[in-house]
Amino acid sequence: MRRLFSILIPVLLLFSSTATFAQKEYKAKAVYKAKADTEFKLFKFRSAAETYLHTDTTDVQVIQRLGECFKAVKDYGRAEYWLRKQATYPNQPDQFYLNFAEILANNGKYSEASEWYKKFAAKNPNDRRAKNLSLIDVKANYLKKDSLEWNLSYPTFNTNNDEFSPVYFKDGLIFTSNRSKKWGVTNTFGWNQTPFTDLYMTPDTTKLKYIKPADYFSDSLNVLIKKAKKQYLPISVNDNRVLGDVTYPKTLANIVLQRDTTPIILLDDQINTALHDGPATLTSDQQTMFFNRNQVKPSDKNSDIGIYRLNMFSANYVGGKWFNIKPFPYNSLEYSTAHPAFTPDGNTLYFVSDMPGGFGGKDLYYSLKDGDSWTKPMNMGPEINTEGDETFPYIAPNGDLYFASNGYTGLGGLDIFKVKLNNHKPDGEIKNLGYPVNSTKDDFGIIMDGKMTAGFFSSNRYGSDDIFRFDVKPILIQLEGLVQSVYNDAKIGVERAKVELTTGGITETVLTDNIGKYQFKLVPNAEYTLVAKKDGFTNIATGNVSTIGLKTSSTLRKDFMLLKPAATIPTVSECEKYAKIFKVDNIYYDLDKYNIRKDAVPVLDKIVALMKAYPKLTVIAASHTDSRASYEYNVRLSNNRSISAINYLVSKGIDRNRLSKEYFGERKTVNGCDDGVNCTEEQQQMNRRTEFYLFIDGKNITMDCKL
Repeated sequence: MRRLFSILIPVLLLFSSTATFAQKEYKAKAVYKAKADTEFKLFKFRSAAETYLHTDTTDVQVIQRLGECFKAVKDYGRAEYWLRKQATYPNQPDQFYLNFAEILANNGKYSEASEWYKKFAAKNPNDRRAKNLSLIDVKANYLKKDSLEWNLSYPTFNTNNDEFSPVYFKDGLIFTSNRSKKWGVTNTFGWNQTPFTDLYMTPDTTKLKYIKPADYFSDSLNVLIKKAKKQYLPISVNDNRVLGDVTYPKTLANIVLQRDTTPIILLDDQINTALHDGPATLTSDQQTMFFNRNQVKPSDKNSDIGIYRLNMFSANYVGGKWFNIKPFPYNSLEYSTAHPAFTPDGNTLYFVSDMPGGFGGKDLYYSLKDGDSWTKPMNMGPEINTEGDETFPYIAPNGDLYFASNGYTGLGGLDIFKVKLNNHKPDGEIKNLGYPVNSTKDDFGIIMDGKMTAGFFSSNRYGSDDIFRFDVKPILIQLEGLVQSVYNDAKIGVERAKVELTTGGITETVLTDNIGKYQFKLVPNAEYTLVAKKDGFTNIATGNVSTIGLKTSSTLRKDFMLLKPAATIPTVSECEKYAKIFKVDNIYYDLDKYNIRKDAVPVLDKIVALMKAYPKLTVIAASHTDSRASYEYNVRLSNNRSISAINYLVSKGIDRNRLSKEYFGERKTVNGCDDGVNCTEEQQQMNRRTEFYLFIDGKNITMDCKL
């Protein structure tokens, strides 16, 4: 018994020790949880995430907040890990579906992202953004094709911190950065523990040095850019974090000095403050700058915690100095006004705001110059703005609007889009610029030189926000061809035939012109399928073209042949009846003319009367020329003669759909007056004609009955 007792004592002590350790561990995790919750509420997502990792990571709320934190600081790999864990739990809010889909797209997992976008769309059927983004698996591979138009280079003045949103200033650039200014300590942005941004200038773009950027699609997590000795991907501060209800206290952090070979000048303290400053825009005369600056709305008079809004300010530049700093009259401490962009004439200011009454998170607005002031901002409307974020507008020298958005189908994160404007409204398709300008990460803040052949944009594809240079060298690839049919042993162009071009699940449609010709613009490195068709023809013609491997401007060709159904030959008795009713003479034209002469009017009026009396009657106007002038000129002239005859019939009330045309130029002279043959003017006149072919129920009564 004593022996048994002596054995039990250590066992009990062991259990007691284990329980004590568990209690201490539980208390420690509770302390970490409380600290992390406080940091999370203060939007200090970087430190909150690291603190949550020391808590109970099987707790549902901890899993959810880890996903939110890593998404907020754009640590996409770890964000996906925790969001995927969250996905295993039922009854997730709608926003989770969208968040998870966005992270999957950021990581290039487009098929899976599409499924989660579709789940979000199913729960939000009226959300246009969801409809756009659910197509990401279809469109992303198309957008991801390397566009040979854009040649990218990477300026070496980028640092391990953020540089973004450049604008042209004199011979150089003004840009926004939170780069290190000195050894020691400085204010930092609590969201991700990075310094606040300031406006800098590099005086001469011709002296910038560049390296070739790496392929971020194939090796996005292992890219080593020569920005710093430390080989890690830092966190960026580009856009969303300084819009909306962002609250945080001032903090301090050690800043490591980065060495640059390019001269970089910090704008003076008339512009830069202790908080966020930038981005900026300038008028074309370089005398006025609009720029962003934080304004603070204290949450408590006795607290240094507040809501930091981005608002717009203007400044004038004279004699190398910035002065006359004035706030934009529609600034507010209740919302942000940000990312200003002037039109080339300086009379319209585009910007971003999350003010009430918008269509989503952040919308594009514009204000018109009115003397020395500005008109009330106008939302650009649902033609541009989605339920997502539309940000970083820029008006190019040609007047086109460029902007960044996560509400349209793209490659992930913010993508850059462009659209033509007409009275501040889109005039045509909103186009994604595609790879290599856009990536799976955030791409934004584009500018172009006066010739629209080069410029700069911003991207965080390597972790921090960086400025990239691009040169535009358009590769123009065109597809053209004819849609034809055979009539009377001759190939004739089919007018208004429908030609469909499909690639990457996207179909574009055109109609052939009056000689059966069609054209498309193609992009490099793509496979296309084509379909040509028209009602009344018995077949649908198909074909394929490819631009893979083309590295220079090219014109490709693809012709199609459509077949008409065989007409029923009229009987002898029918032809006798038709011969009395439908006999129509030719009409003739003066030399080198296609206007309708007076002697042609009675013939055309008879056709009008016949077509009104016989609703099933259709007519072909087939025109010819004499042999004088060139072959190509005569083809055009005969086409114009057919058009004139048809236009006359239409002017008399005949439906154009019952009329068609053919034109042969000089190919079918009636009397052998071909090139080199000496003919009289009377003989040449016989060839300057339009013949009419009449059809009823598919029967060519003119030819088959020899009218």
